[in-house]
Amino acid sequence: MKRIMPMILLCLILVVGAVTFSKEKHTSVAANPQQVTSREFKLLLKPDAFTTRNIGYQSVWECITSLAKERGIAVTENSNPYLEDEGTVTYLDTQMNDFYKQNYILRKRIQYDDGIPKKHGELMLKYRSDDVSLAAAADVASSLGVKAKDKLEQDVNMDGNHIGSLQGVFSHSNSIKKIQLPVGNSVADYAAFFPGLAKLASDDQTVLLPVNDITAHEYSISPGSLDFHSGLLAKVELSVWYTDGKESPEIGEISFSYSLKNASPKSVAESESFFKELQKRIEANLLSGMTKTEFVYSDKK
Repeated sequence: MKRIMPMILLCLILVVGAVTFSKEKHTSVAANPQQVTSREFKLLLKPDAFTTRNIGYQSVWECITSLAKERGIAVTENSNPYLEDEGTVTYLDTQMNDFYKQNYILRKRIQYDDGIPKKHGELMLKYRSDDVSLAAAADVASSLGVKAKDKLEQDVNMDGNHIGSLQGVFSHSNSIKKIQLPVGNSVADYAAFFPGLAKLASDDQTVLLPVNDITAHEYSISPGSLDFHSGLLAKVELSVWYTDGKESPEIGEISFSYSLKNASPKSVAESESFFKELQKRIEANLLSGMTKTEFVYSDKK
């Protein structure tokens, strides 16, 4: 996937029949912006922050809540904020990265129960673009009769190495839970769930492999939520990845997400301002503005 260029962080909110946009760098938008229903803000962190996960979780969460309180943002902490989920995350593609070259991402997630992988997994097909019309039109549909969750949202992260910045991309995804494992290893095997995959490779018998031979072992917590006012409630998640059986973490991530339904321009602007200031507070632990997907694919494309 080409490096995502800085673009407008569109607030994409229906407010009394009008659409309000953030005052960031922007490009034109041709599609109906009301299709975008949510936003997710993400920051990758250096592994040093999570050498000891519990200490890392507490330190990062305390930084988030401290900043929120300074800005008058109410914090709701979950009853067990450090309850940890465990699982694996694998990105699948052809040897030549045919999916990624066409801006598609196929991800398999397997949750663990008491340290044991579950027999069912989750598959997600996602298309990413800085053009909302292209994202909305992307074929990520699931097979008929398959229960899936279709979502068009805006992903927001830091603009490269520029602390206190924003850049965004639109993502159209479809997720299918409780997939019986194993699925198989060909395009055809996965096209049984997402038929559009068959059009992304020259042969549906092409073998799919873990990208860069990476299967990330993921630990995550959902410590609480932030109230940016006017009904804009953002769920916070912290996650840590380990790869190649290493005992030391590879990367960490802060994310918070919210629905755009009934959100006001003022509350959306506050969420963006908070995100920029958070970067400054944790600058020493920040990686550049890449995503987990870009981390996995590295510079291979």
